Amino acid sequence: RKTFIDTYYGALQPRLGVAYAVSQKMAVSGGYSVSHRAATAYSGGEDFGGLNATGYNGNISVTRATRPTPNAQDPVMFLSEAYPSYPGTLPNYDPTQLNNQGFGQLITGNEAQREKYHNYNITVRRQLPANFSMMLAYIGARGTDLPFDLANDGNQLNRTPFDAISRYGDLLFSNLSSQPQLGIPLPYPGFSGTVQQALRPYPQFTGITYLNSFRGKTRYNSLQTSLERHFSNGLALLAAYTFSKTEDNFLKQDASGEEWALAANRHFPHFLKLTWIYELPIGPGKAIDVDGLLGNIVGGWTLTGIHNYRSGGT
Repeated sequence: RKTFIDTYYGALQPRLGVAYAVSQKMAVSGGYSVSHRAATAYSGGEDFGGLNATGYNGNISVTRATRPTPNAQDPVMFLSEAYPSYPGTLPNYDPTQLNNQGFGQLITGNEAQREKYHNYNITVRRQLPANFSMMLAYIGARGTDLPFDLANDGNQLNRTPFDAISRYGDLLFSNLSSQPQLGIPLPYPGFSGTVQQALRPYPQFTGITYLNSFRGKTRYNSLQTSLERHFSNGLALLAAYTFSKTEDNFLKQDASGEEWALAANRHFPHFLKLTWIYELPIGPGKAIDVDGLLGNIVGGWTLTGIHNYRSGGT
């Protein structure tokens, strides 16, 4: 094998757009497109790495504790001596060496097909009296094969059952050995973790994280409107409002399946933007007519305002 990932030839990216003039003052248009992210090897982050190498490597310690010397000034070994052999066995498949630790489980198969986006829209435009025009549009998008909820630990499979919160409360954070009345058995001899840890599906591990997991999906639906006044009589105006909903899929608390929920830090349901330009009526030929050098100095000035109002995110 010469590459980290398989070649994928299905990354077609079509574009389609149509427009129709209903009348001289009204037009309808629509569009659809597909895009793909370039294929890259992926493992837990934006680089190729992060796999757990436990059991495949080891350390050889050469110190006075492992090789005592007759005299304090003597070196622990000489260059003429053979380097000590590793005392253990590699690879080591004993699963208990990861007790009370977390690890990543690599999934492969669709790295080259990751991150597909579908964008679609339909727009109605209408010319209004007094140099005004209006736009009304539905704009949507859907993404599939995305990195699955890395920011919110959505790849974490070793979750404590959700009903344990109401059943045990603060006792979840107590050491299991201090709560024998709960009747929860020790996951393995020598376990010293909390009640919460003991209730996990795999209590010997603090966490099990999927790497290369591209089960993520996102969807965006919005109604977008705008009202525009073209520059006339010294005034131009643009008001735009968007009502939208952005959702991602998440792993349920008990890891039994997936569900849609509002996207963290990306769902802003209301967005109002107001932009205006006003030309001051001062100068040669203006309402306040000022000629000569003074008119050239005080004339031609404009005021501009940009106002953005957005609802809070999730």
